[in-house]
Order: sequence, then C-alpha cells, then structure tokens
Amino acid sequence: MSKNLVSIYLLSLGPVFLISSCIKGPGLFQQDESAGTSIAMTGLEDADGIVTGEFNAAAGTTQTLAASSSGDLAGSYVSFPSGSLSINTSITIEQGISFAGATSGDSLGIGNMSAGGPSVVINSSESVDASNPFTLQIPSSSSSSLALSGTDDARTIVLFQYKVAAEGNKEYLGIIPRKKLTIENGYVSFETRHFGAYQVAVTESLVEEAKKVDSKTPILTKAKEKKLSPIEWEVRVDGYKSASRKAEFLVSATGFSGKAICSGFVHEAKNQPPIHHKTADEPKDLSVANKFSYVVTKTAAHKLFVRFECLDANGRIVHSPWSGPLPIPHTDNGGSPEILPNPASLSVSILSRVSLEPHWPVVAGAHKYKLSYKQGPVAPSSCNDPSATHFDVMNPNQTSWRVRGLTPGTSYSFRICTVNQAGIPSAGITTLNHPTNSATEATCDSGDIDTATSCQISSLPGPLLSGPGNVTIAAMINHPTDLTIDIGGTLTIGSGFTLGTQGSDLKIFAHKVIFSGVSAKISASGPISTPQSAGNIEIHAHEIKYTDSNYIEAVGGSPSSGAAGGNGGNIKLIIDLWTAIGAANPQLAIKAGGGMGASGASGYDGGSGGQINFMTGVPSSLVTVCKKIDGGLGGSGSPMGNNGTNGQFNGPPGITNCP
Repeated sequence: MSKNLVSIYLLSLGPVFLISSCIKGPGLFQQDESAGTSIAMTGLEDADGIVTGEFNAAAGTTQTLAASSSGDLAGSYVSFPSGSLSINTSITIEQGISFAGATSGDSLGIGNMSAGGPSVVINSSESVDASNPFTLQIPSSSSSSLALSGTDDARTIVLFQYKVAAEGNKEYLGIIPRKKLTIENGYVSFETRHFGAYQVAVTESLVEEAKKVDSKTPILTKAKEKKLSPIEWEVRVDGYKSASRKAEFLVSATGFSGKAICSGFVHEAKNQPPIHHKTADEPKDLSVANKFSYVVTKTAAHKLFVRFECLDANGRIVHSPWSGPLPIPHTDNGGSPEILPNPASLSVSILSRVSLEPHWPVVAGAHKYKLSYKQGPVAPSSCNDPSATHFDVMNPNQTSWRVRGLTPGTSYSFRICTVNQAGIPSAGITTLNHPTNSATEATCDSGDIDTATSCQISSLPGPLLSGPGNVTIAAMINHPTDLTIDIGGTLTIGSGFTLGTQGSDLKIFAHKVIFSGVSAKISASGPISTPQSAGNIEIHAHEIKYTDSNYIEAVGGSPSSGAAGGNGGNIKLIIDLWTAIGAANPQLAIKAGGGMGASGASGYDGGSGGQINFMTGVPSSLVTVCKKIDGGLGGSGSPMGNNGTNGQFNGPPGITNCP
C-alpha cells in the first residue's frame, strides 16, 4: 500500500478545527469491508486537542474522524465516502482561528458578520481535491443568534477559506448559503470537495447565493497563533471637525506581521451595535498612526467610540480596545456648532518666583480650553490676542495649568476660554494682577539661579528650588522630604549622579531635562529602613535627552529583615520630545516596581508595583526606553511571602519591559 502524504486543513470563524493528512501507518482509520457501512476511526492520536487518523483509499466504506471530545470541537467530525479521495492519507482535526467579521464580509461584498461557532481546517501535505464531496459537521456557538432548528435565521451561512488543488492551490474566501446547510442539535453539516477553513457565521443582511473571491491571507490554526507576537494597541481620539462634520480617531499597534487589513467600527455606546463600519481599501502599516474618519449625521449632542478589527499577513484577526469617548456637540439646522459657556470662575495660585497656576471648573461638552496671559494689570482682550501668550489645554476635564518661566516679583493677568469641537472659543473669563513670589528661596550653592547662567548643586537644596536659569546636579542628592525643582532653563543630571528623595515626592518643572552621562538618575525610590514605599515622580518638560544606562525610578524598598517590600510609586511624564543622544546603545529605564519582601521564619510579602503614565509625547525610538512595574517577590520562609501585584502602564505600545 502506498504511503502518500496528504494534509487537510479546515478553518472556521469562532473556534476552528483543523484536519490534516499525513501517513503514519495502518490502524487509525477502521473500516468495514462491507460497502456502504460508515465506521468511526479508533486508536486515534489526540495531542492537545489535535486528533489524527489515517484514511485508506482502498476501503469500500465511508470513513469518519471525530474531533477531540475535550475541547470546543466536541461532536464535530469529517466523513469521507468511499471513492472521495484517491490516495492514502492521515487526517488531522484541530481548532483554527475565527475569521468571521467585517474584514471577511466586506471582502465578499456582504457587510459585517458575526461568528456563529468554531472554525474547522482541513490540510493536505499533497495537493489534492476530493473526487466526490465529503461531509463536515461543525458546532454552532450557544451564544450565537442561531435557533438551531428548521426555523433558524436565514442569515446563517458557512464561511470558508479553501485551496483548489486543480488551480495550483489557489486560495479562495467564500460562503456556503443557508439552503446548502443542515442545522440540527447544535451542529451545522454540509458537503465540500476542498481542503481549507470553514466556520459558521451570521450575516447582517440576507445572503441567498454562494459567493467566493480570491483570499488575501493564509489559513491560521490555534497552534500556530500561539507562536505569534502579541499585539499592543494604541487607539485615541484625534478630534471633531465641524466644517466637514468629521469625527477622527488614530490607531497604531505593534506585533503585527507586516501590514494589516483593518475595519473601523463606530458606536454611540460600547454595549450597543455599531452605527457604522468601514474596511480600508488596502493593507495599513500599523507601526505608525493611521487616521480613521466618520462623517457625523446626527444633530443632537452625543458621544462616539471606535474599535478596530484587523487581519494580518498570518491570517490572524485581532480586535483593538475601545477608544476614549469623542463628544459631538449639538448642531443647528445649518450644521454650526453651538458656542460653549465660559468656565464659571478663574483663580490663580502662587507656586514660586517663576510659576503661577490658574484654576477653573470643568465646562460640560468642552473640547479643550485656551489659556491666555500677559504681564501687567490688563488681561488679554481675547483668547486670540496677538500680544498675549497662549496655551491649549487639551484635556476637557483638566482644571488647572502651571505657567512657568515667569519673572520673579512681577504681576500677570489671565483669560480662560472654553473651546468647542469646531475650535471656536467662548468670550472667556478674566482675573487680573497676580504677582509671582519675590521672596528668596533656595539657590544653587555656586551661583544664583535667578541669573541666566548655570549653577551647580553639590549639597542638599531646600524643599523648593526655583528660578529662570539652569541647574546642574553635580553630587548624589538624596533629599529627606518632598522636593520641587521649578526652573525656566535646563536641568542637567551629571554622569554617575542622582537627583533623589528618600521615598518622598519629587516634582520637576523645566524647559529641558538632560541625563549627561552613564548612570545619571532621577529617583524617588523607597529606602531600606521603614517606611519602604517609594515617593511619586512628576516631570514636566519640553524635552528629555538621555544617553546610556539612565534611570527614572520610584521603586519600593527591599528591607533586609523584618518587613514587607515597599510599594512602587507613580511616575507621571508630561514630555513633548524624547531624544536619545551620545551613545551607541542609549537606554532610559523607567521603573516603578515593588520591593522584595524580607526573608524570615515566615516570608514577608513583596510590595505592589506603581503606575507609569505617559501623559503626552512618544519616545522617538521606543526600543531605547524600557519600563518595569512588576510587583516585588515575596521573601523566603515557610510559608513564602506573597508576590506583590503588578502595577499599571499607560503609554505608547512598543515600550518593552526592562530586564
């Protein structure tokens, strides 16, 4: 008996099972030599849900292979009548990857569809089509809209992606309509001649005839999917343009193999069906931000959310997280957005000799705020006054803004305006004549920070260091209490030096922050002695420049005995530009992990990780920045201490974990 090898793949939308063919010897398929009898295979090999059996082309009976009884495919089978295949082969059934969705539906011209059950794949190591049809039975999901009876939804179909051997293994994507299906007791059965992927699906519109188009991606099984890189997404609101009535969103991701075909879905609420979806005309490079637009037709004020479904070159369909809400303002019959009211009040706090902080309450429906100021007792005439300085406060829920780089002992006046989706500001509300602090505060030990020249810190400063000049850290600074540095110039951390606190909060406001050499560090990490928890770090700067082995860290302390590990602090980064400089392999490590618990008769628990939040800006080279938010390890003992919980990271995808 010849030992021809054939692999058969069958893929469906939902759970998928794969049938592949490879000769392993007699005995996996049992057949009764009496013609017309169907015999189930025995002596099967079931490896992690992948079931294999052998087909004997010389047998005069139907041969059936059942899927694993322990997985999503229980009750599924493939059945080959006598004469359907002309060669001996082993058949393998395994779960594939769901491919039901808008991407497949739009390719077929039938719109969106949802998965109605697991997917099935039949693969053949030799190129072969069946001479006569064989039968597949695949499960239907209990959560689908199928009634699974003779009166089931007419929109039920089987989606397929198969190879035609007679055409050089050309691959097609298509559907088998409801009239070709038998639905009974939670399963869908049908006939086919081709090896490929099959899946039950439910379409949004009625499709009564078979369809097929050229397939754009390979068939993918669950086993193969486990070897692929995970996807990390960034989906964010870009804004609303009233003139064109366009709601715009940005999407990017890492982990895709090459470009991806993506569909965008627009919802008015996350728990409601989409009001619109669109599939891109061509594959997109998601390593960079891609814009998705929707033309708004509703005139009443409402919110929009989007999410994306993308199909990559491996045949993998993945779904993004939700975007944040995009408020859409009420429009009149002419489509003009309403002018929003001013904030109800405006006040100003004195922070230092060079900083003031205006405060205002939230305005419902605001897109952003525009803050304007000028020196002297007269406020800007509008939020577009050319003689004033202006800031766009992009977060509609933000209620304050630190204005830096002011002149000590000088008064300033402010105006705040509410801006709508069209970018039109309200008239604004004002407050007048607020002075900066003129009192003497901490200065550098070798020069006055009020001058434009740099000064160096080589001993502990006071709790507040402020002025319009530049500061260089030229020693190991380990401040015992909270520390704020508020300067108009550049803060430079010298090579091998640390600007730190002993588990207290550290705030930095500067035009630039530069790590000028190896092992330069900003730290609010917890000490070994009690308390061990780290302080919080907040950095506001136009630009950060870093070189090799630089650190921003708020790591919990790891006591040597008698105590649990300290919790990591929270790191908040409001940076416009990130620049790697002067090293062959620059690296900036941002760490907020928990400390390790001490060992003892009973081990002490590890500390919890903190949070790292990128509020603005993305590093120009993600691979040169890493993060660490792991909980600390529990200490040795009997019993061992518990590991701390991991922290949270809110920032651009692609930033890897530090070693």
